[in-house]
Amino acid sequence: MIATEDIRKFTLFKTLPKESLDAIIPRLVVNTFPAGKTIIYQGDPGYSMFMILSGSVAATLIDDEGTECTLSTMKEGDVFGEISLLTGEPRTANVKAVTDVRVIHMYQNIFNELRERYPELNHAFFRLLMQRIGEKDINKQIEQKLKESEQRLHSVIHGSPIPAFVIGKDHRVIYWNKALEELTRIKAEEIIGTKQHWRAFYSEERPCMADLLVDHAHDMIPKWYFDKYIKSRLVEEAYEATDFFPALGDSGKWLRFTAAAIRNIHGDMVGAIETLEDVTERIRAEEELIRVKKLESLGIFSAGVVRDFDNLLSVMLRNIFAAKLFITDEQEEVLGEGLEIAKKAGLQAKEIAHRLITFAKGGESVKKIGSLRDLIIHFDDLSLSDPNFILEFFLPDDLWPVEMDDLQIRRVLHNLVVNAREAMPEGGTITIHAENVNVTARDGFALKEGTYVKLRVVDHGIGIPQENLKKIFDPYFTTKPVETARGMGLGLAICYSIVKNHDGCITVESKKGSGSTFFVYLPAVPEETFLSKTDSGKSAARGRKILVMDDEEDVLHATGIVLKYLGYEVEYAKDGSEAFALYQAMKEKGQPFSAVVLDLNVPEGMGGREAIKKLLAIDPDVQAIISCGYSDDPIVSEFRNYGFTGAVAVPFDLEIMKKLLNNMLG
Repeated sequence: MIATEDIRKFTLFKTLPKESLDAIIPRLVVNTFPAGKTIIYQGDPGYSMFMILSGSVAATLIDDEGTECTLSTMKEGDVFGEISLLTGEPRTANVKAVTDVRVIHMYQNIFNELRERYPELNHAFFRLLMQRIGEKDINKQIEQKLKESEQRLHSVIHGSPIPAFVIGKDHRVIYWNKALEELTRIKAEEIIGTKQHWRAFYSEERPCMADLLVDHAHDMIPKWYFDKYIKSRLVEEAYEATDFFPALGDSGKWLRFTAAAIRNIHGDMVGAIETLEDVTERIRAEEELIRVKKLESLGIFSAGVVRDFDNLLSVMLRNIFAAKLFITDEQEEVLGEGLEIAKKAGLQAKEIAHRLITFAKGGESVKKIGSLRDLIIHFDDLSLSDPNFILEFFLPDDLWPVEMDDLQIRRVLHNLVVNAREAMPEGGTITIHAENVNVTARDGFALKEGTYVKLRVVDHGIGIPQENLKKIFDPYFTTKPVETARGMGLGLAICYSIVKNHDGCITVESKKGSGSTFFVYLPAVPEETFLSKTDSGKSAARGRKILVMDDEEDVLHATGIVLKYLGYEVEYAKDGSEAFALYQAMKEKGQPFSAVVLDLNVPEGMGGREAIKKLLAIDPDVQAIISCGYSDDPIVSEFRNYGFTGAVAVPFDLEIMKKLLNNMLG
């Protein structure tokens, strides 16, 4: 049985955890060969590699004249046979025991399992292989064999799925593999033989990590990589780092890279290898998780505060409206303007409070299955009346239906378009694309696997600097001067909260000066589900339509804010006669209102007391709420005796109205 300490002699396995080694060791084979015994014969298939536990071996060749030439000797801690194992080609030399030798015999299946389970081992294997490039001898036959080995090594590196490049001690590129070509979009023939490898990663000339190792400039690593690097625990004389490279891809990429020095058998520096791994999706997933936790914590805190704030605003507005109803003409001249200003400020504050509630909880969503395509096409807010802006839609006819709260998704689109407009102060084109997509775990999104409708809102404005991308969905984050910021930095935070509440996600890609693209993913529902629920969906929509009657336009506006926030569609009437006519017309069309809210007193028209009588005459089941600015009228305390289902004071409290309607409508 091999001891854990024995296998830790080998650089490749020094950093593997003990439990992993304990699982691997039973599957390894240990062989002992006496001095003079041939372990590997030239031409044998390369199905395994050997690690020397004790003793020494020699790699030899037989020349055309039958003379045995020694290529190299290896001792305890060395590895041989790995090149044939990687390439699958026959052995290129004999290996003979110089002394009694004990070796670990690792077969190809174990080797491949290790590489798959521990990707970091690839860096160590590459470094081990690259050392072979510098091991040359003056003997021409040996040199020729090593050239052949080098060609095979080139095939291994070039065919590896891990992006990698190798530079010599003169900083010229020796290898630039295919995986790196795909990552950087730069062909090997453009780079090999030059010192231009830096331009794949940076906008101006500077050293890569491999350059610093070739120059023995380890003390310069902090200057170029700050606190982003660590010394490799796996590979000696190697460093690892993770950094963002804005020049890569359409919107930059995060790369984890490892650079290791390459030395020949004599310990001389012959170059350096740098391997890279695209970790963009992993980094973004981690950032998303941090953002979710931060917003959840802030949401819990703000929800309670905003509710209290909203209740105080309701009290304030109730008294402002009451004051406006009861002041005399003389008082109107003195107090009217001040009350109007206070009313507008209160309504604006109420709207902000509702936006904060939406941010904190994702809003009180009332979801139904519907067409996102129809919602966008008929969304009046997106018309952009300013002639300096052009809005373009790319919406396929076969877009999958989604389960959504229409009002909230309209808010998301509105905020994204407003954001796009502000990014293009001189005007421009805003495009909205939609498509059906399948999301899998490999896509790296914080989403369940499944079908989604993907929206893209694209502008060609000033773009977002890289340092701001992480904060763009944070509440109160804005790049506008404080005195000009109109939305308090809540627009995108609200988008994030609403989309998350719909089990979707929202992301952004942007470069400073090159515009921005916001992506919204919303879960799709099967087409058959949509078709089967179409009729019931329409009935539900009709059941949420409320008719509001009041002769005060300000009260109508305030009522509409709250009802729309709760998810209801709203229609308005100025007096009882108009309300009756609308109610009767919709009833005859088969689209009755779910409820009506009637103002008790209308000085120049029919009030709620008279209107409810007429409504009961044509619909004994009418669900009616009486509203009043004061509560001393007996109809408010005894509303059921007059045919009403409920009563509220103006302006009514959000929670009271919500509970009342829920109780009335189920």
